[in-house]
Amino acid sequence: MGTMLGNFLALITVVASALVGFVSLKASAVTFVTIAYVLWLIILLSNLFTKPSKNAPLCRLMHPKEIETYRSYHLHFWFPGAAQAYSALLNGLRVAGFAWGGLCLWKGLYWLGGASIAYFFITGGLILKLNPWLYMGTEAQKGNQVASEQLHLIERVQAKREAYNAEQEA
Repeated sequence: MGTMLGNFLALITVVASALVGFVSLKASAVTFVTIAYVLWLIILLSNLFTKPSKNAPLCRLMHPKEIETYRSYHLHFWFPGAAQAYSALLNGLRVAGFAWGGLCLWKGLYWLGGASIAYFFITGGLILKLNPWLYMGTEAQKGNQVASEQLHLIERVQAKREAYNAEQEA
C-alpha cells in the first residue's frame, strides 16, 4: 500500500510539473527540480532528526552492528508503510528526473538538466534506507553476500524490537 501511495504522489508531482510546461520548459523544469529537492530534503531531515540514540533502551540489547542497522533503517522499523511511500515517491521523482534532465540538456538548460539528473544519484542511499527489502531482496536472492548479510541483520533487529515492544506492553 505504501508503495502505491508513493507512486501516486510522484505521479501527481510529475503531472503538476508537466502542466507548468505549457508556459515553458524552463518553468516546468524549475518546478520539478524545486519540488523534488524540497521533498528529498524534508524526508532526509526527518530521517536524520528521528535517528534513535545509541543509548536508547532497545539498543542496550543489541550488538554494535545491530545498533548501526537499527539506526540506519529506523524509519523502516518504526513506520514501514510511510517509509515505503517515501521511498516510492523519491524513486518516482528520481526516474522522472532523467526525462526532465534529457529535455533540459536538449534545449540548452544545462544547470536544470544537471540538477535533474544529479537527483538520481543523490537520492539513492535514502531510498534504500527507507525500503531495504525492495532494493536488497533481489540482490540477496542472486547471491550478493553483502545484501544477504544486511537483510539478515535487519531481520534480527526486527525480532529484537518486536520482543522488546512485547515485553514493554506486558
